[in-house]
Amino acid sequence: MPHLELLPRRGIGTASFGMTPSEVRAALREREGYEEWMGGNLNDSLLFHGLICGFDECDAYGPLADSALCELRISVPHRDDVTLWGRPLTEWTARDLMEHAVSAGIEFETGPHSSISSRTLGIACDFDAAGRLAGIELWRSEEGAFGPAV
Repeated sequence: MPHLELLPRRGIGTASFGMTPSEVRAALREREGYEEWMGGNLNDSLLFHGLICGFDECDAYGPLADSALCELRISVPHRDDVTLWGRPLTEWTARDLMEHAVSAGIEFETGPHSSISSRTLGIACDFDAAGRLAGIELWRSEEGAFGPAV
């Protein structure tokens, strides 16, 4: 199975923040479909296996044709083909992520249940009870829109 690299400030694989829904579909080339973990009120999103791609404008039927990709949400247990900083998402723990952030000089905040987020990178990570990465969210950050992915 080919892998997708999660790129803070940029996107996932060849799907970049700012792309339209048709561009994201072409970049990801995956079958769309709803999954129970996704929850509701997703008119602004394209739904793929283990991945929600959120857009900045929508109507009752979905993202508008000229809307821009601005958010990604991933259910880690569903996506063993996604990597972050060269490492599969399924292998990251809260401790590993904090150590990486410190060594890379990434400003981050900790939150409830050992969650970790970085406004600078536009990334938030949630962990399960064992400290393994369970969910990750990336968003288009104005600060990071022009900088390199760290």
